[in-house]
Amino acid sequence: MGVHVADPRRLAALVLIVLLLVAVVLALSTLTAPEPVPVGRS
Repeated sequence: MGVHVADPRRLAALVLIVLLLVAVVLALSTLTAPEPVPVGRS
């Protein structure tokens, strides 16, 4: 299993999955915490 980031299609899929995960986490955090919570990570 070599980590080949040369595939634009695989890279695009990875970026889409990461964006979806971040969106879900943000939505869950905003739903569970009505007050804006300062996030320390970028």
